[in-house]
Amino acid sequence: MTDKRGAKAPRRFGCLRRFCLALALLFSIGFLSTQAHQRLYSPPVQRTFDQARQSVLGRLPTEKESDLIAFVCWGPDRYRERLFTMRADGSDLQAIFETTTQYVMDMSWSADGVWIAFALRYRYGYRPLFGGDSDSEIFRVRFDGAVFRRVTYNDRYDLSPQWLPDGDSILSYQHGIVLHTSAGGYEIARIDPLHIWHFDLSPDGRTLAVISNSPTPGRYAHEIHRFNLDGGDRKYLADVGRGQRFNRLKWSPDGAYLMLYSNAYSSWRDKLKRLRIISAANGSDIASLEFNVSDAEWSPRGRWVAVLGKKDKDAARELVLFDVETGKSHSIASDVGYALAWSPDGEWIAFYAPGESGLDQLFKVRRDGRELQPIAKLDCDVSAVSWSPV
Repeated sequence: MTDKRGAKAPRRFGCLRRFCLALALLFSIGFLSTQAHQRLYSPPVQRTFDQARQSVLGRLPTEKESDLIAFVCWGPDRYRERLFTMRADGSDLQAIFETTTQYVMDMSWSADGVWIAFALRYRYGYRPLFGGDSDSEIFRVRFDGAVFRRVTYNDRYDLSPQWLPDGDSILSYQHGIVLHTSAGGYEIARIDPLHIWHFDLSPDGRTLAVISNSPTPGRYAHEIHRFNLDGGDRKYLADVGRGQRFNRLKWSPDGAYLMLYSNAYSSWRDKLKRLRIISAANGSDIASLEFNVSDAEWSPRGRWVAVLGKKDKDAARELVLFDVETGKSHSIASDVGYALAWSPDGEWIAFYAPGESGLDQLFKVRRDGRELQPIAKLDCDVSAVSWSPV
């Protein structure tokens, strides 16, 4: 190209044109990638992918087993995490789910002992490009691993799954709300009468107890409320109390009481934690235990609470049996881990603790502290345990 005098024209307009074309191309690629991600990650497409994967990878279910223990174990390979089931005597050990990019969290058995719901959260740096979730979702798997299904489809953190007694739907926690989802993966309702921090479903499946922000304007406190699954008939029960962070609520098996504790392992701001038992009807205090709690579970009949934790900051972590009727407690085992589970008959307590190999292994002990014994020798560190209800 030349100007009127026959000299070559400057090339700056040609470079600018190329730059604009490259910028438009990059913008188009980014826009199309975003649209492709949204399309691929949409619930209908993801359900299609999940169904196709199940038809290829699924296997024939085995007959229903009873009295099974589910636990999560990680290692020996880096980031390898597996979900196992086995009998209480250590036999029939089988891996029903395995991942190297995710954390398995918050296991929950269905009432018939067939399904395990859990949250699956991606590790930092392992987020898939298309169709993947950068947060966490709820999944369910049969006790034998034969059927694996996704339950939630969204871009939020979904945690703490709990089965309804009929086994047809699952509650889970998102930021500030409780999500009600069918076992087939379809949203039923979002329950959010208050900004919720933690919840637990009553044994009959009709009532939610929650830790939430106070609904009173200007009152910055956490309170315990109860209400129906539709969010109605809300009733204030009690204040949580200062210095009690990361609290958990758990209904007693008969629905008469609520257990409140904080599972913050350590904090320079918090003093010694207190496990509280309150009335589910009016919030009055029934019993309490001064303890830094890691985990606590009601016995199947509700008289006792098994507690993992420390009596003070420098003490060893121990397993303690707390009698709700008398308010007394006694130690069953020492140098234990962070999670426990009761057997369906209430005679045994399973937990993990350092084994002879130095890895955290599964143990069980009778409620009175007798017959402490390892359940199985594994090549990995146990990090969570849950006993089937039947």
